[in-house]
Amino acid sequence: MTWFQRDHTGRDLRPAERKFISALSGLLADVAAPQIDEDETALTAEGSDCLIVLIPHRALGGVSIVVWLTADGAVVTWAQVAALDCCHDSLDLGTSVAQVRLKRADPDFSPVLECIRKQIDAPLILKRFGSDRATVLVRDHANKLREVGDIGPSVDSSELWRRSIPSQEVVIRLTDPDPPPVTSPSGVDEWFDSGRRGV
Repeated sequence: MTWFQRDHTGRDLRPAERKFISALSGLLADVAAPQIDEDETALTAEGSDCLIVLIPHRALGGVSIVVWLTADGAVVTWAQVAALDCCHDSLDLGTSVAQVRLKRADPDFSPVLECIRKQIDAPLILKRFGSDRATVLVRDHANKLREVGDIGPSVDSSELWRRSIPSQEVVIRLTDPDPPPVTSPSGVDEWFDSGRRGV
C-alpha cells in the first residue's frame, strides 16, 4: 500500500504537486503515526489551481489535517471532513494553523512539511460528554483553542443541554499508540460518494 491512493482530483498532478506528495509520503512513512491509516489518506482539488491533501485521524469521525496547496503557497488546517463529492464546505470551515508562501519557480516545501510534522504530534483536546460523545479542539495559528468537530451519536436539544458540561478532557495525538477513549470511524469511504448512495 502507498500513501494517497484515494485520488479524487479528476486531473493529473502538476510536477510541483507530485514533488510535494512524494515528500509528504516520505514524512508520513518516517513518522509512522499509529492514528494515521495510510489507506485513508486522500487527495481532492478545487479546479486546476488548488490541490487539497487530507490526512484523517483514523478514529475521530473525519477530523483531519488538511493542506490546501497552490503554486503560491500552502495553508494547513484541521477540519472535520464530510461529503466532498459536490463541494468542499466541510473543509472551508476548518481551523487554520499555518500559512506558508511558496516560490512558483522553485517551491521549498520544507516549512509546510515541518508544520505537518508538528501537527501530527500536536495535542488535540477531546472534551468527553459521557462515554460515547466528544468534541475535538485544536490550537489555531494564534494558539487559541478552537472546536474542530464532534464525534459520537447525534442528540436532541434536551439531551444536549444535559450533556453541556464535559465529563472529562483528554489530551490525544496522532502519535498515540492507542485510540482515543471516544471513537468514530473516519468515514473516508463516504467522503466522495455521498450523492451516489441509494435511498
